[in-house]
Amino acid sequence: MLPRSVRSPLILLRPDLHDYLFDSKTLYYDVTPFMYYVMVHSTHCAPFSSAVLISAVPTQCQRDSAGCHLVGYFSKEKESAENYNVACILTLPQHQRSGFGRLVIDFSYLLSQREGKLGSPEKPLSDLGLLGYRSYWRDKIVETVLAAGEEISVDEIAQATSITHADVMNTYVLCYFRSVLSKSF
Repeated sequence: MLPRSVRSPLILLRPDLHDYLFDSKTLYYDVTPFMYYVMVHSTHCAPFSSAVLISAVPTQCQRDSAGCHLVGYFSKEKESAENYNVACILTLPQHQRSGFGRLVIDFSYLLSQREGKLGSPEKPLSDLGLLGYRSYWRDKIVETVLAAGEEISVDEIAQATSITHADVMNTYVLCYFRSVLSKSF
């Protein structure tokens, strides 16, 4: 089941954007090993099913008078030796702090789950990216632990969320130290 936020009138497209985005650029690196997922918003999009979202085929989206509005995107290596589920992620500034970045992060982990892999974003992350991922990881881990209702291993959390073991452990340590420090002051 997709999160409630994914069932809103947003479309995630996965076109081959190489020619569109990079036609006038001088490329020093080949972009064909990457998949590009673009999120647009239109107020006239019909609801869509999870099958349509995952297959990245938009249906019944009609542009408003200004057209479909780019919200953000992420790219992902088609084959990543390090199991990165995101190579580059961007939410446009006017859409930041509105939940769209979290939606893109969540979608990248839904893709990892569909592929049966654990994933992590390519490092290093920007300051805002790190804040967004730490918040996402914390919330997903807490949600998974509470849903388990009993002891749960790091491996079980990782398998349930598709978050790598290292990201699960780093998030746990960070949350633990924050709770210790907040009790000290």
